[in-house]
Amino acid sequence: APAAQQQPAAEAGANTGPMQGGSAGGEAANSSGAQGTGAAGLNLAAAPPERLPEPQKRAMEDANWVYVSGLRYQKLDCVGRGGSSKVFKVLACNRQIYALKRVRFSNKDPEAIRGFIDEITLLKQLRNTPNIIQLVSAQVFREEGLIYMVLEYGDIDLARLLHNHEEARRRAATDGTNVAGPGTIDENFIRFYWQQMLQ
Repeated sequence: APAAQQQPAAEAGANTGPMQGGSAGGEAANSSGAQGTGAAGLNLAAAPPERLPEPQKRAMEDANWVYVSGLRYQKLDCVGRGGSSKVFKVLACNRQIYALKRVRFSNKDPEAIRGFIDEITLLKQLRNTPNIIQLVSAQVFREEGLIYMVLEYGDIDLARLLHNHEEARRRAATDGTNVAGPGTIDENFIRFYWQQMLQ
């Protein structure tokens, strides 16, 4: 199993403070001076340690790196955002690609915090379930108002899949090979993906 999977799925963090040269949950420049080679143009020799020597008690993140449950992840790209969260494509120390979801929350909204904790709990219960995105690791920093979730990386989501399917049907309609025409989705397509979701 990947090294990241051996970490606790969730643990409470405490205290505040950034990784040296960065800001907790921020996008400040990396102080390591990393440049040149490696994924995302970074020199891995100048990267911070792969794992922290002691249990992680505070959020540690800058523009290029983030720690979750004591393990280092390298940010490759921001692949999604919405409301209080961002999703990054990240590279783990074991060279595996994951999705890292970062959520900001207010301690004045206990209902929202409980919802995020419930999401982590549910994903833990659904580990090793087919057709479910797998939770690799997660960590909650209540005082800093940050949650990090490391998840299995999916190359495509349902919205993109539907968009691609519609584009293909439009091209087929233009070529005269699609009798249904654009704007329609065949029943087999719907049935297949509903079955995937229900499973």
